[in-house]
Amino acid sequence: MYIIKSKSLSATFSDFGTRLLALEVDGIDVAFGTSLNEAEREIWDPYAGATLGRHAGRITGSKFTLDGVTYPVVANRDGFQLHGGPKGFGNSVWQAKQSDSEIEF
Repeated sequence: MYIIKSKSLSATFSDFGTRLLALEVDGIDVAFGTSLNEAEREIWDPYAGATLGRHAGRITGSKFTLDGVTYPVVANRDGFQLHGGPKGFGNSVWQAKQSDSEIEF
């Protein structure tokens, strides 16, 4: 897990899909659904708190046309691609690097 903190704000992320696990303002968790445990989150919504990508939403029919060229994409839900497909950002394991720069909120 990774935690980003300031004096009044704290955000906790998982390395799997950079899922937001908690967002606290002055010690109060304000992110909807983050108080659920991992099993509950999977039942509620497997994308809950995840970083979505390469796109957010559905690509109907698992294909799209751009400049007259049709491109197929991999379906990962009922014949359409949802939130970037099976290799979307929310299904990836991420690594963080500590920065020497400090950001003040």
